Amino acid sequence: MTPEQLQAIRARLDAATPGNTAAEIFDHAVFIKASEQEATLIAHAPTDLRALLDEVERLKAENIKQFRQGAELMQSAILYILHDYNIDPQAIADIVQMDYPVRPEDWAKRPRSET
Repeated sequence: MTPEQLQAIRARLDAATPGNTAAEIFDHAVFIKASEQEATLIAHAPTDLRALLDEVERLKAENIKQFRQGAELMQSAILYILHDYNIDPQAIADIVQMDYPVRPEDWAKRPRSET
């Protein structure tokens, strides 16, 4: 959504007086007593709500995409460091499984993987 679209929705919402609208339902017809501003808000509600929900879904998808990209970048960086410093990946897995804080004596007693 553009800032202008959000501003228009907020302006319609701000112009309406809360609790000033009355509605009656007869069969399949709805009669609403409302000011012009409230009627405008009601008339735009389906479009505004759909646009806002679409924006929420778009932002959620973008967040998931960015999270995955960040995780892939982190994994690449970790693998690069492990390779560059000739660190056994199993040693890192052992650290993750240890209770914290890791003391030097705990590290020395850790089970070593066969390489």
